[in-house]
Amino acid sequence: MLKRLRHTPNFFLRSIASFFFLVGCGKPTSLTHHYKSPFELSQKKVHLAGTEFPAGTSLAVLKNEDCVNSRMNNSFQIYLPNSEKTHKIVLDHTMSLSELEKIANEDPCIIGISHNLLVTTEEIPTDSKPEATQSQDPLLEKQTHLNLIQAKESYRTFFDPANGIKNDVIIAVIDTGIDLNHTDLKDNLWVNEKELHGKPDVDDDKDGYVDDIYGYNFVSQIGDPSHETLNDHGTHVAGLAAAILSNGEGGAGVMGERVRIMALNIFGKNWAAETFDIDTAIRFAADHGAHVINISMGAAGRSETTAATIAYALNQGCLVISSAGNLHQNIDEEFFFPASYAPDYPGLISVGAQNTQKNALCDFSNFGAESVKIAAPGCDDQALRSGLFSTLAKNHYGYKKGTSMAAPLISGAVALAYGLIRDRRGGGPVQANEIEEIVLRSTTSLSEIEPFIQNGRSLNLKKLADEINRMYP
Repeated sequence: MLKRLRHTPNFFLRSIASFFFLVGCGKPTSLTHHYKSPFELSQKKVHLAGTEFPAGTSLAVLKNEDCVNSRMNNSFQIYLPNSEKTHKIVLDHTMSLSELEKIANEDPCIIGISHNLLVTTEEIPTDSKPEATQSQDPLLEKQTHLNLIQAKESYRTFFDPANGIKNDVIIAVIDTGIDLNHTDLKDNLWVNEKELHGKPDVDDDKDGYVDDIYGYNFVSQIGDPSHETLNDHGTHVAGLAAAILSNGEGGAGVMGERVRIMALNIFGKNWAAETFDIDTAIRFAADHGAHVINISMGAAGRSETTAATIAYALNQGCLVISSAGNLHQNIDEEFFFPASYAPDYPGLISVGAQNTQKNALCDFSNFGAESVKIAAPGCDDQALRSGLFSTLAKNHYGYKKGTSMAAPLISGAVALAYGLIRDRRGGGPVQANEIEEIVLRSTTSLSEIEPFIQNGRSLNLKKLADEINRMYP
């Protein structure tokens, strides 16, 4: 059963000049840019590779929110819930592409059909052994990636108590779960107040999810989004983005204060996830006020239902950050989901992994001068097991490497940008594509990675802070 953690603000942190920031999902009313899904753009309901699909094929079906029912299931005779959501269908008999197209075209409830892919985290496996912590952010010196992106040099702007970020940002971490009791994360968790103060085993906020206090586990369908396997990838990712700053524990995330982590577990007891659950988690994040969505995972192939759900989140004002993958492939040519959708969706930022010790990509990182918009630290030749240092399960710390580690650094950066811009404007929504433009033009340009990363961009928080100061003094 989900533990109802005692969530108390860290008043010491709030008294120092360590303020971070907020981004803007949460159903804004004045956003003008509209993102279209692949189904809208192509005016085709079925996006599947192949012409025949045997029994057991798993499909993702996006249903129209205006429909009360649909006849689409394995046998195409079932009622679906009244909302625009992705549903998983496992074919119980072999069907041809033309049969699926006929069914989809005749059913007004179906928006689109695509493959339900298996995805994995974008971490390079190591045999890393966890470390415990001791004193005031005592392990910060091990976080060499913060030096490369000039995080400390940007603090004066982002954390200034008078003219810095005033309001919390919610970063949704769609992953393997998060250790909710980790001392470097627990005070930065997102909290659904209606569920926290409601009754156990009751859907107090009427959102269709029971006890979703800190997030949700979409596979096991329980409110507790903690790890259900030994894979603590999600805790490591969360720490890189948002581990607490100056709390006497471990290190710090790019955004260690004025941040809330929404934990969305799409792996459950499995070591791989399905696009069906990614779609559901993205929609949950957008509908529950997340401002940045981090997706440190991927797979070869396309998932148009996920692209449609990303468009939905972008239309709510969210920014979506995706790891580029660890196959050392050109994803301009070999489609890698969801990162390869980035050129079509401003506000979806795909991230390659840079070596902390030199102006080069990590040797495993996917690349693409069009598809990969920016690089951030994802490995360190001089660190233990060449990894980045962050939080691990059971209150430990350790090293992991991969584009999975680069993505949350960008999640923290875009959150900082959005929050500061919004607050200096006096509030109101800021569009995802606008923030992407500001973040991407405030980077270091490296000729060594220019053939592999769009315009050779490398994350630089000092330049980002300077650009925002220039635009909004």
